[in-house]
Amino acid sequence: MVVVLVIWAGLFAYLWRLDTRIREVARQQREAPGDQPDDAPEAVLEPGPGRLGEE
Repeated sequence: MVVVLVIWAGLFAYLWRLDTRIREVARQQREAPGDQPDDAPEAVLEPGPGRLGEE
């Protein structure tokens, strides 16, 4: 049972550390000034003719 508890504790610690790093990267991206312009175009996907049985 000790082995199982050590494995669960290690998994929990790994996920905790990973979550902390992801939050830090997300915070840095939110605070980074001027990396991407606010007026960047958005992609619009439209199906072309002849798709999925259309003629």
